[in-house]
Amino acid sequence: MQPADAQTAVVNVEDIAWLYLVKLQHDQGYSLPEIAKRMDTSAGVGALCEHLDAVADRAAEAYEEAFERRERARVLRCALEVRPCEVHDALECYLRNRIGDETLEIWRSVLRQLMPPFLADGYTPQFDAEEADRIRRILDEPGMDLAIELWAGPGAFERLREAAIAW
Repeated sequence: MQPADAQTAVVNVEDIAWLYLVKLQHDQGYSLPEIAKRMDTSAGVGALCEHLDAVADRAAEAYEEAFERRERARVLRCALEVRPCEVHDALECYLRNRIGDETLEIWRSVLRQLMPPFLADGYTPQFDAEEADRIRRILDEPGMDLAIELWAGPGAFERLREAAIAW
């Protein structure tokens, strides 16, 4: 409920959105005259929404890139903070915390069949569709490739990915 006071200003969401876009451009180093030349505030709500969608898309991409860098840094730090002979165990602990015991055991079983010296020609693990989709999603998570390569050795991630595609 709005107060009956005639002095109360009505909030215009469109104005706030344009001001938000102006602030973003100003934060990027554009001067106010440059921003004024770049923006047509008379374009209407449709154009405003397009600008906001573009901002949201760029922010999502930046977030995904930052998350990828963070996970790779966490994996490398995990491997570096122990003695070289303990790297495998440290990364196994990292993976267990990230994906759980059950998935880690599945990967261990699959890798035993797919990695030398155990390579089994034509080996295809059997999973139901839901489990296979879950494992594929985990393999696509940021930093997972690096963690698996350091944990199980060179080529392990690609072999898991190839097996996951076949599931």
